Amino acid sequence: MKPFNEHIFKELLIKHRKGNLSLDEAALLDDWFEHLQVRKGNWYVDEEDKKNQLELLWQQIDVKTRSRDNRFRYTWYSAAAIILGMACFTFWPQPKELPHARNNATQATTEARQMLVYTCPIGATRVLRLPDQSRITLNSGATIRYPVTFSAKIREVELVAGQAYFDIKSQPDIPFQVKSKWLSTVVLGTSFEIRLHKNDRINIAVNSGKVRVSRANQKVVLEAGKQLYATNDQQPFRISDIPPEQVGRWQKGQWRLESASFRELSDAFEVIYGIPLITNNESVSGQTYNIILNYHTPMKDMVAVLAAIHNNDFIIQEDSVVLISKYH
Repeated sequence: MKPFNEHIFKELLIKHRKGNLSLDEAALLDDWFEHLQVRKGNWYVDEEDKKNQLELLWQQIDVKTRSRDNRFRYTWYSAAAIILGMACFTFWPQPKELPHARNNATQATTEARQMLVYTCPIGATRVLRLPDQSRITLNSGATIRYPVTFSAKIREVELVAGQAYFDIKSQPDIPFQVKSKWLSTVVLGTSFEIRLHKNDRINIAVNSGKVRVSRANQKVVLEAGKQLYATNDQQPFRISDIPPEQVGRWQKGQWRLESASFRELSDAFEVIYGIPLITNNESVSGQTYNIILNYHTPMKDMVAVLAAIHNNDFIIQEDSVVLISKYH
């Protein structure tokens, strides 16, 4: 196969748009796509889907970027990330749903009732169906603890680690409560997400309905389109707006970053791959990212794309991935 050339690739896309690719050029374009993607088989389902995929790539190349000087470099690697992850929603399978009591969860017996503990595999999402037919979607690495049967007075689960999206069946006489470390979230019927950060910070965002969040000295009601940040130092809750459609977007197996800091990128990377992304370089730690991280993209491929966005180097170590500036 002819070595990949960024300039020629763009020219081929332009010619494809105009409909004047030669047979040899079309074959080269196909070869490069096959080299970039990670899914076995064709990167398209049929010719119509092939056309749509190329159009999607073109749209990604045309989006605005950080600066005029780096416009093409940024858009190309953003597009490459989408190809590597097959961002076309048609190809991403729905999160695997695990029916209640058949979740491969670890069972633990308490004095009150039998409990189940389930941890989502790294790089995947899982949907759990609870005894009341409520649904919990677990993000990569998240752990949930819940009963085999709910009591007649309250439906209670515990988010032990990670991030989860809750879609709760309304039962006005039996509140639903989520315990997460030192916070309690109570709902009657709504959809929301909770994320436990490693620095002992908790984030709660509401997609629909209302939730009541409380701890020893504070209590607040969050409505749809609101999110809360809490720390375990008794500081007041910090509440801000969030578009409801952004809550739980990771359920599709994609993590969208928009003008994200390196810290935000690192947090998302560790959730997906189970290994920290770090840097000891101030210039790298000050960089921002607009990109879609796809859960089923191999880690090495994703790291190469992330490094290329700002022309960095990278080192993959046993317990971490390091981004390094080429210019120090």
